[in-house]
Amino acid sequence: MQSMQRARLGDQVARVVFFICAILLVAVIIGVIVFIGSKAFLVFGQGVNIRGFFLGTFWDPTGNADPTGNGNPSYGAGGLILGSVITTVVAVIIVTPCSSPSLPLAGSSGSCSR
Repeated sequence: MQSMQRARLGDQVARVVFFICAILLVAVIIGVIVFIGSKAFLVFGQGVNIRGFFLGTFWDPTGNADPTGNGNPSYGAGGLILGSVITTVVAVIIVTPCSSPSLPLAGSSGSCSR
C-alpha cells in the first residue's frame, strides 16, 4: 500500500516537472522567434522593399561589395529561396518512390532498402 502511494507521488512529481519543462520550452521558443523576428524586420526599415527582398539575388548586408561604391547593404534573398525550393523538390523526387508502394518505381515492397 505504501509503495503505491510512493509511486503515485513519484508520478505526480514527474508530471509537475514535465509540465514546468514544457512551459519553459514554449517560452524559450517564443523568445527566440520574437528576438529573430525583431532583428529581421529591421531590414525593411532600411529601404528594402518586399519585391526586392524576394526577387533580388544579391545578398550583402555589410555593403562592402556595393557596385555603386556607396556602401549600401543589399538584401536580395531570391537566390537563397530558389536554392531551397530546388533542394526540396529534388529531395521529394528522390524520396517519393521509396515511400509509396503504389508507384511503379517502388516495386512491390515500397522500400528502397532491399
